[in-house]
Amino acid sequence: MNIKKSSTVLLATLACLGLTGAAMAQKEFEQNRDSFSQPGVPQGVMHHYVYTSKGGMFPGTVRDVWVYVPAQYDAAKPAALMFFHDGGGYVGRDGGYRLPNIVDNLIAKGEMPVTVCIMANPGVVPPADEKTQLPRYNRSVEYDGMDDRNARFLIEELIPDATKRYKLNITTDPRGHAISGGSSGGIAAFTAAWERPDYFGKVLGFISSFTDLRGGHNYPSLIRKLERKPIRLYLEEAVNDQDIYSGSWPIGNTDVAAALAFAGYDHKYVTGPGGHDGRFASAIFPDAMRWLWRGGMTGSPEPSGTRQPLVNIALDESKPWNAVSGLPPVTAIAGSTTGNLMVAAAGAVHVLEASGKVTTKWEKTGNLKALATVSGGGAYALTTGKSLVALQSDGTSKTLTKGLNGVSLAVRTDGSCYVLTDTGKLVYIGKDGKRRDVGATAGAGASNIQILPDQSLLVVFPDPKVGRYAASWSVAPDGTLSNMQTYFDLYIPYGQTGSGILGTAVDRNGWLYGAGTIGIQILDQAGRVNAILASAKPKASGQIAFAGKNGSFLYQLIDGTLYARETRAQGVNPDGPAVKPPGPRL
Repeated sequence: MNIKKSSTVLLATLACLGLTGAAMAQKEFEQNRDSFSQPGVPQGVMHHYVYTSKGGMFPGTVRDVWVYVPAQYDAAKPAALMFFHDGGGYVGRDGGYRLPNIVDNLIAKGEMPVTVCIMANPGVVPPADEKTQLPRYNRSVEYDGMDDRNARFLIEELIPDATKRYKLNITTDPRGHAISGGSSGGIAAFTAAWERPDYFGKVLGFISSFTDLRGGHNYPSLIRKLERKPIRLYLEEAVNDQDIYSGSWPIGNTDVAAALAFAGYDHKYVTGPGGHDGRFASAIFPDAMRWLWRGGMTGSPEPSGTRQPLVNIALDESKPWNAVSGLPPVTAIAGSTTGNLMVAAAGAVHVLEASGKVTTKWEKTGNLKALATVSGGGAYALTTGKSLVALQSDGTSKTLTKGLNGVSLAVRTDGSCYVLTDTGKLVYIGKDGKRRDVGATAGAGASNIQILPDQSLLVVFPDPKVGRYAASWSVAPDGTLSNMQTYFDLYIPYGQTGSGILGTAVDRNGWLYGAGTIGIQILDQAGRVNAILASAKPKASGQIAFAGKNGSFLYQLIDGTLYARETRAQGVNPDGPAVKPPGPRL
């Protein structure tokens, strides 16, 4: 990128933030003393270069990058890190946000740690002919999208390049990593920390674009439903911010702030005069940085009480997921009312007791795809050899039916069951082992079936790659299915066409759990997602089951590894009696 190009991109970026012309004069807003150079305060060094991405998330993009290294930086001590989107608005000492002055002054006063600041403009892909063609402007793609591409670009590509280029020693602690931006850069900062709280622990957002430019209007509901993340946030909004085709910025920011308060996040929300510009933001910038970095590099978020349904339904935040050791690669799991967990692994079925003891109950079963417990201490299993097998309590097994390429299994309390086949057909098998047509077809690609605790409804989950709605069928005493409705409204993560749900479970309150790529969606009997529990591994899906002490441990199988987490819920499994849960509420 030549100097002319670089200047054009910088001016475009500043215009987006309202930091050109009269806006940069800041006439209507008194600047904080910390925004100006102070006598006796040492000044750091600003570096600049042009970065061209050769691959990764945004191939072919070219962007200006600035790296500010404070005077107090000591290569022998890991420094904090702060990244700024639309970096050109932050580099000057006499205009814009005056970042170098603020960093110098706050570090000198001990009000923020020694922090290396990396600032970058959004990328552009240069055209073949500059005279007749526009570049591809990547700002909205990089900033407004609710996926992890921007976070991955920063974490895997841009930040490592900058730190390596200047041989910088940066802390690995996410509490020492902050990210900021204004407008679309503000929602980009939020999304980066939301997607990767393991890297970014602090967020500073100005006039953030929480509107439907690319789905950002969904954040208020997601914040209320998803398990709380270890992030500290400072958000600013101007009361006369814009109201356009994608939504209202003041409403969007107010909704996000209300959701953060509802969920109990460590956050601060400040509103002030002005429109879609950086004038008020630049005036309060020093105070925002001071609040964000309180407690220094290792200052942890200080969450308050939450009103999330998730906490009442299932979650104990103090008890995270843990891998279960001592097992070979697992292929299927099933919970039991006794608290035992049936585990199919290495061609056998083992019993994991609540105490943690593992014993082998059924040997030489072959590889199994699905398991479900039945009363009396046995289980049903779907084999890779297209059979339904009964694993009996005495350790023996028998084949119930053959030629059935099942993908999911749902057992009723009377010992009959439904099998979902790879073609989407629903097959009913009585407790006598005989198949019977119950007049129902789930459709191609259906991934999972589950019976609700009172045995009244069979739920069929759609193709995890393309489906959004799970179907509900009424279950008659003889197993006949009727009254099918597309009923359960699943959440589809941004950038995906399906929920990714591969495993299901139910609890005594009637909640239906569906393990997908965004996490474990928890739906009420009325078909609504009330909460989303974090999966054992981010963006991973797999079978789930309740077992353990009091049936309160939720197990998840991901890529052969079994994980467990203690919850506030109590699971319902088919080897026990039916349970009538309370009716759904708002």
